[in-house]
Order: sequence, then structure tokens, then C-alpha cells
Amino acid sequence: MAEGFLRATAGQRIICVSAATEVAPPNPLAVQVMAEMGIDLGALKPRTARQALRQSFTHVISICQMSSERCPIYPFARQTYRWDIANPVSEGGADSTASFRRVRDLIAAKVNEFASGAFGVAA
Repeated sequence: MAEGFLRATAGQRIICVSAATEVAPPNPLAVQVMAEMGIDLGALKPRTARQALRQSFTHVISICQMSSERCPIYPFARQTYRWDIANPVSEGGADSTASFRRVRDLIAAKVNEFASGAFGVAA
């Protein structure tokens, strides 16, 4: 969801890459609640954190505590952010649309704050 919001907010001004400790297709509820905001997650292709280590990043954002604990350190990143946002499946169950919407809205707020501070981009 964060990559979808950041791409929608910053467009071509930045390059976004999603990396996960365990790569899986987007959760259908994540796709649904993002579509409610006009953002299509269908074209996004997350990669493993190991694959992402082959690139250099200016900013690295870990979304949840598990990713903060399990993701490698990106030594050349200028700034690392740890947002610690709950996994909507863990928080509300796999069928909890309300939980996915709450997490979506938290991520949207954090992405807007990040984009305006780091890049001077406002949603």
C-alpha cells in the first residue's frame, strides 16, 4: 500500500521499490481498499529484501515491526524510517475490511508526511 500511495503522490519524481521479507501477491482486501482511493496495486511487483540489497537507496522505510526486525540494514541509505504500522490481517483478521481501511489511512498519512518532508511533494 505504501508504494502505491508514494507512486500516486510523487509520480515520476522518485523511484519506488517494495521489498518484503516474504513476497506474496497483494492481499485482495488491500487491492480493494486501495482501489477505493483510486490506486491500482495490480501492476506493483514487490521483491525480496535480498533482491533489493542489489540497489542503493536514499530512503528506506520499514512499515511494520516484523520488517524492522527481519529486514537487512541498507548501509548506504541516507535515512531509514520505521513506521511500525500493524499488519491488518494480524490486527483484524483476514476478512476485516475495516482493519485494512484503518491501516490504509495510517499509511496514507505517513506517506504524505514523508513525501512533503523528504521531497517537498504534497498529495
